[in-house]
Amino acid sequence: MEKLSGVYFPFWLMDGKADVHMSAEGRSLRVWRVGDMEYTETSTYALERGGSVDFKEITMRALSRDDVRLLEGLYPYDLSALKPFNMGFLSGFLAEKRNVEKDAAQPQAHKIMAESAQTLLRDTTGGYGTVTTRNFSSTPSSESWRYALLPAWMLTYRYNDELYYFAMNGQTGQVAGRVPASPKSSGCSLAAWPPGCSSSPC
Repeated sequence: MEKLSGVYFPFWLMDGKADVHMSAEGRSLRVWRVGDMEYTETSTYALERGGSVDFKEITMRALSRDDVRLLEGLYPYDLSALKPFNMGFLSGFLAEKRNVEKDAAQPQAHKIMAESAQTLLRDTTGGYGTVTTRNFSSTPSSESWRYALLPAWMLTYRYNDELYYFAMNGQTGQVAGRVPASPKSSGCSLAAWPPGCSSSPC
């Protein structure tokens, strides 16, 4: 094992609501035979879906470095366990400073909202052979933001002269990264630590 560090990483948490609408076309196919003749009937339906969708605690990295992209493999964190910020939580651990501000994270949040809402609406269109989306719109109507520091163990491991990197969720033990197929035991154990902390709403 080259290096093991306990680090608090910065994240943005967003609660929001979006007004969404989807127009789609559903098709059903019916095939039957009469004697030697085969008949095919295609029925086409115009589908409309819409409403207001609530989102809670959409989680986005507030650090844009390439080497921390694997943090997204650690989701989900138990955000119900967040505590108000206290410097004592950072004792013995590293803490990264954010370099992605809220305005820069907002487009990603809106994209997540739109993609999730579209999936939700499409899930209501069962019963057809095929469904084709013709038009979809998502308009955010409200949002609130919080800044949070969430814990992860970061490990650098050398095996057969090659470095491997992986991260572990400091709450759940979820692991992300590339590890050797048959590594030697590192001889270390990872202790539990404070669950994370958040600032006041932004």
